[in-house]
Amino acid sequence: MPAYNDMVKSFSPNEVKLMLGLAKGTTVIGNRVASNSGCEKRFRSLVALVDAKTVPTAAKALHAKWLPKP
Repeated sequence: MPAYNDMVKSFSPNEVKLMLGLAKGTTVIGNRVASNSGCEKRFRSLVALVDAKTVPTAAKALHAKWLPKP
């Protein structure tokens, strides 16, 4: 797990945009995140690893949406 977390932390802006885009719509990931609370929680924890400075402007709203709920 630590290696995967480090990988997510080092995502480029394009990779961040792709990651966030996968969770919307009718993709396999989108469906799983929408229908399984455990998947949603894990996805939110991955989004929290992303450095906010690497989030492209076009994806800032999606990033904010997927940050862990307080």
